[in-house]
Order: sequence, then structure tokens, then C-alpha cells
Amino acid sequence: LQVCSAASQLPARCDVLLANILAGTLCGLAADFAQRVRSGGSVVLAGILPEQADVVAAVYAPWFHIGLYATREGWVALEGTRS
Repeated sequence: LQVCSAASQLPARCDVLLANILAGTLCGLAADFAQRVRSGGSVVLAGILPEQADVVAAVYAPWFHIGLYATREGWVALEGTRS
């Protein structure tokens, strides 16, 4: 387990990437996250408002089979598997 406070600190390749940040930042990091998650690996994205979930999912869809993971207290989490 490696905890990073900046995208520049992320490992070059990982099996699972978990990000709990706002939707705009998640969208901006999609291509970088996709490069870092190995084929068959997973991404979990949290910190998303319900009305933003479809947009975030669409941004990640070119690289991940992505969908709803959970909702809690007004927030949404998405999960995806790298193609």
C-alpha cells in the first residue's frame, strides 16, 4: 500500500488505484491514471457528487469498464476494471 498526496508521487504501474478527490480533478487525471493501472487492474473513484457521476464515468470509459460502486451521504463512488 502506498499513500500519495500528489499524482506525481504515484507508482508507474499499480494493480489498484483509489482516488478520493473532486470530480473535476478526477477527470483531469483520467489519462494519467489509465497509464498507471495495469491491464486487468482496478480503479476506485470517490468524492463525486451524484449529478457528476455520469460525466466522470464517461471520461474513464475509454480505458475502464466502469460503473457505480456505492453511494453514501450524498457522495458517489465508481469502480472500474482496466481494459
